Amino acid sequence: MGRGMSKQRMLSSDEYDFLLKHTEFSSDQILEWYDEFLQDCPSGQLTREKFVEIYTQLFARENEIDNALQFCEHVFRSFDTDNNGHVDFTEFMLAIDISSMGTPKQKLSWAFRMYDINGDNVIEPDEMTEIIAAIYKMKRKGKGGEDPTNLDLMEPSERTAAIFDKMDTNHDGKLSKEEFIDGCMADEGLFKVLSAPGPSRN
Repeated sequence: MGRGMSKQRMLSSDEYDFLLKHTEFSSDQILEWYDEFLQDCPSGQLTREKFVEIYTQLFARENEIDNALQFCEHVFRSFDTDNNGHVDFTEFMLAIDISSMGTPKQKLSWAFRMYDINGDNVIEPDEMTEIIAAIYKMKRKGKGGEDPTNLDLMEPSERTAAIFDKMDTNHDGKLSKEEFIDGCMADEGLFKVLSAPGPSRN
């Protein structure tokens, strides 16, 4: 039957049409997400603090929330594509679409943005080390738990050095987006380590 009247007034036609065209979400899914988004963010803007609260609820067990906070900060930055300090509904939906339904290359392109902390379109060793350390902290399990990516086998700086040794094909000490994506696509182990966990539509 199309959009409900209350939602139609709240979600602009331009935004609605853009999401239908550029994501895999159906009309009903977009409206359901929008309704939930407004419940958490009545202003239509997702703040950093609220994002961290929601993200940790999705990805961290109660006793692991503190371990996920640093990683959440980096994920928020990758969502906030216009760097204005908050995430609007379109940014939110595009990120969810890529992380839950995107191709491997699309997911890696999104991950590259997260690793590129200073936004200069390359990844430097200190940037990768910082992100990997945050991922380690979030993914490491308690007693009896298994870590499918074997993150405890190397320290973050050692892991970074090994990654750069494989990926930095022109040996300039930094990774271009092409080097990052090509390197991950050629090595399943690197893909598992470097393609950060993202939000799910479920």
